[in-house]
Amino acid sequence: MGSMEIRAKSFLAEAQANVAGMDLQINNLICLRARERGLIAALKFVTSPIRKTPPQLLVTIFRLVVWSSHSPLHAVLRLSQVSDYWRQLILRTPDLWTMELPIKLTKHAADYAAITRVLLERSSPLPISISLPRRENEIILPALLDAMLSVAHRWKTFSMITSDDLEALVRLPPNTVFKQLEKVSLKLHRPGVCWDIVMFLSAVRLRAVVLEGSIIPMPWAQLMHLRLKHSFPSACLEVILQCTNLVHLELITQPWKVISEREYATLSTGTLPRLEHLILYFEIPDRATYLGELVIDPFLRCLALPALQSLKLKITTSGESLMTSDAFTRFLIRCPNIGYLALSSCNMSPQDLRSVLTHASSLADLSLNSCHCVDDSILADLTFSEHDVMHLNLLPKLKYLTLNYCGASFTEETLETMICSRWWSDQTFQDFLFPPPIARLEFVEFTPNQDLGGVSISFQETITQLQSEGLDLFMN
Repeated sequence: MGSMEIRAKSFLAEAQANVAGMDLQINNLICLRARERGLIAALKFVTSPIRKTPPQLLVTIFRLVVWSSHSPLHAVLRLSQVSDYWRQLILRTPDLWTMELPIKLTKHAADYAAITRVLLERSSPLPISISLPRRENEIILPALLDAMLSVAHRWKTFSMITSDDLEALVRLPPNTVFKQLEKVSLKLHRPGVCWDIVMFLSAVRLRAVVLEGSIIPMPWAQLMHLRLKHSFPSACLEVILQCTNLVHLELITQPWKVISEREYATLSTGTLPRLEHLILYFEIPDRATYLGELVIDPFLRCLALPALQSLKLKITTSGESLMTSDAFTRFLIRCPNIGYLALSSCNMSPQDLRSVLTHASSLADLSLNSCHCVDDSILADLTFSEHDVMHLNLLPKLKYLTLNYCGASFTEETLETMICSRWWSDQTFQDFLFPPPIARLEFVEFTPNQDLGGVSISFQETITQLQSEGLDLFMN
């Protein structure tokens, strides 16, 4: 047994040595295979069609990939990691790095400021977009702020949502000129504050501004787009009257207190000759903190908008009328080209609505939401009669009509008659020797008050018939 044990141990040692030798050979072969695979990959890359692609075309493809991505920054970083050639090509293309950078001024990671500065430098010398999303009372990292301010002369769009960041902008050099700045969005959480900061007055290319909470001096006369949210309507009006080149205006403010004719005389008036689209949203203050009558007439009386094409007017539910039909009618007379009118929560009488619509003969699109001013007489005036062509119908150019939650002062039959009188199928319309004196409806949406219940079976059949003929008619 002793000799057999010795021989077995000898065979075991020999087998183990053989396995170790094989493992070494296998490892060598694995390394050799990896080296050959690397060579194959390199040769494939050298001979691949993408390698033969001209760099200009490759950069164009990169642009399409980056700017169609939900995260352009992540897309360009991933592309730059494909190969050294692609990386060098991307680093030599500044416009691939001009995506909006949401700089987190409060992120205190040791390398975040350095990385941010590198990313900003890669887009040089092109214009860039800067966004500063931050909550109040968070501590700003000075190194990040310095990195952002160092490229202020290249800002194309600038967005900020807190007042503290605006105070930090005072660190800008006094000779900073915003040569590239086209849009500014400042949502400041200090309502009613007027900042004495004039840095944006040097932005010769600035055309679009969003201001919420506070008013900052801007080159008003050159603006084309303005969204202004401020609690003092008189301050808003003073700003708007300076914006003589506006094309689009959205105003969110509170109504005026009732003022006398003598006080009206002190208000500035003016014309905005290029304004085409106007959105007005009047927020009713808390009645627990304010008592008294409120009006929006000063705004309507002080502005003339000869080029206005669309108007959206919304008033938070107050249960009372905040404008007189005379002021609104005179306002519309000064807007002869208005084609779209949307009123929400604008309480007025049917007589007032008739006066308004009579002086808005160019309207092609009318939308009334939660306006309890529609009755049978209004619908009758909108109804076209072939047997009384001399009758002057309201809104002869009307094509799109929306009536949502407009009260219960009209009947289903009157509404049905009005819709049918302004609709003709394609075949019928083509058979006319002369076109009708009013436009054909193309879209109708109607939502009855919840307490009225559903529509009748006969009206449902009419709706189905009109829909089959091609009218976009929706009954909610």
